[in-house]
Amino acid sequence: MQDEYDKTDFATLYYDSREKTCLVIAMARRGRARGDIGEPVVVTDADFDSRIGGLLLQFLDSYRTRVWSQEIAYRGGTPQEERAFIKKHLSVGVARPPSGDLVITPLHHEKGGYTGKESEQIIVPGRDVPDKIAPTLRKAFSIAT
Repeated sequence: MQDEYDKTDFATLYYDSREKTCLVIAMARRGRARGDIGEPVVVTDADFDSRIGGLLLQFLDSYRTRVWSQEIAYRGGTPQEERAFIKKHLSVGVARPPSGDLVITPLHHEKGGYTGKESEQIIVPGRDVPDKIAPTLRKAFSIAT
């Protein structure tokens, strides 16, 4: 089980339903955990279907080669700004285990952060990934709270 975790790629996406924008933030290993790095890439709703698949796969492909450090960590702002960001955005977690399938988890606001439910995970078989990323992410964001 731990071996599979070590070989799994991760990404998190955030969606602002008022502005209709999706933010994709690169992730990197942070010891046994993971953390956000760099500046978010903004994808407008009009460009979502055409851009999100390639962008997400690019971020997943580079996950294991990135190393988290304080210098490149994503800066969400002050604690108040971070709380406002979380309150404003829906979130979806994406994992790609060695099988190549995507495990997409709608996340829910809880205790000032996000949490996911295994029962809500949506599995996209690896062979279907290119065609199903955008509609499946839209479905996951519709479940997220």
